[in-house]
Amino acid sequence: NDGDNGAGRRMWMLHSPKGKNDVLRELDTVTGMVLQTLEIDNCVDGHDSVRVGNRVFIVDTRHGDVIEIAVPASAAPYTESSIRAGAEESIKENHVNIVKRHAGFTRADHINNVAIHTDLIISNLHGKGATKPSIARATSMPSPTRLSALDRSLPE
Repeated sequence: NDGDNGAGRRMWMLHSPKGKNDVLRELDTVTGMVLQTLEIDNCVDGHDSVRVGNRVFIVDTRHGDVIEIAVPASAAPYTESSIRAGAEESIKENHVNIVKRHAGFTRADHINNVAIHTDLIISNLHGKGATKPSIARATSMPSPTRLSALDRSLPE
């Protein structure tokens, strides 16, 4: 039973359409229908998304950023109850509200996964960004996976 607030009835999913900005799709978990699609400005090739409270952290592999967004409000009839629970209405129609872009990686780093700590963004990198270009070209071996962290309090 979902009650009046729709808890458990809706789910957000990250989608990366080829050659376009990534989007979040809101799905109805009972019918499987896509209820709304919200664009993530200048985010391409998203690899991971993690929700922490009323924020979502999305890995933008193309630009090397971790994009922090506000949890979007659900589509009707659960819009108001989702806002009471901490979601935010979109400022720009059909787009997510970007809170901050956490920069510090490059496309070559190939940031893949993210974990969120109170003070840090911990990421899994598996690109050749930390490998000297001459070594990267000379070997077909995949680069080693490595962990890295960003201080969440750093300015954009």
